[in-house]
Amino acid sequence: MVALSNTSYAQEEQEVSSEEVLLSSARNAVALGNLDDAATRYEDLLRQYPRSTKGLNEYAGILAQQHRLIEAVTQYEALIRVDANSTDARIALASLYMEMKELGFAAEQLGKALAIDPELIEAGIMLARIHAWNNDFEKATEVYQEYLQGLDTSDPATRQLMVALLLDTRRPQESLSILAELREDDPTDSTVLADLARAHTMLGNHVEAIGLVREISSLDEIDSPALLELSYFMRDSGNFRAAIELNERVLGASSNDAAALIANANLHLAAHLPNNALQILASAELDRDSRSYLQSKSLYHSMAGEYAHALEIYRRLLEDNAADFEIRLALGKLYCQSGEYQ
Repeated sequence: MVALSNTSYAQEEQEVSSEEVLLSSARNAVALGNLDDAATRYEDLLRQYPRSTKGLNEYAGILAQQHRLIEAVTQYEALIRVDANSTDARIALASLYMEMKELGFAAEQLGKALAIDPELIEAGIMLARIHAWNNDFEKATEVYQEYLQGLDTSDPATRQLMVALLLDTRRPQESLSILAELREDDPTDSTVLADLARAHTMLGNHVEAIGLVREISSLDEIDSPALLELSYFMRDSGNFRAAIELNERVLGASSNDAAALIANANLHLAAHLPNNALQILASAELDRDSRSYLQSKSLYHSMAGEYAHALEIYRRLLEDNAADFEIRLALGKLYCQSGEYQ
């Protein structure tokens, strides 16, 4: 019996060691910046150890970095099947769903994460924001009261999340005191300044907002995603000048920033300058198969009266994701614009 037990322990140690060796190999490829090689190594690992929680989690992260979102979703779902109580996996999966505009699926995962641990601040704020984006402010308030009321906002990261929630739920006045504290901590934080500009715009303080946009544009270091989000907000608020200035600042920092190029094309489309938008969409930096590129291209075709081309793109996007309600709404608008009401 003792010999069998020792053999069993030896085999177990060998198996654990083998898994760790494969993990180390994949991590080394990541450290060297070879994400394609790393992905291949994680695939090799998971073929041998399909229930490796570390492997599933890290491989999903690599796929997300490569914008292989559907594959990343598959890996996080596999991880949750192995470890249903992994709140980190559920929050990461929800973040992917949000990026894919699958807000219903994201809300489901966040709700399950909060059921496991009601003190997950990030999950609570994300869930409340999703309800706000869906204009369901009653549900957003319910989430706030259940999970976030009385929240300790001494941590700067928590305060930043609270600001986002307050702005999403149309309470800009309440956000100003928190933003003032964050700005005092770091006067050059572009994310804080962007949120402050958004708050002042919502309050109708346009002079203050424009001043903040110019202050952001003069910064040496910026948070590009935060500036692009503010650019879209300014565009939707009718302030095209501020939107373009913000977008140009992002492109000044990185002329091949795909998200900024798409945002720039969308700004020109909103300003009814389709030919300018088409020139931007011709950039070699853009992925012709990405959802954001195809959306912009379909808007161009729609504005140019090329409804058949726009329709073809929307149908292609729906083939990839039949539940993409944003695309379905855009398709409905296209039918109305083209006179096809049936």
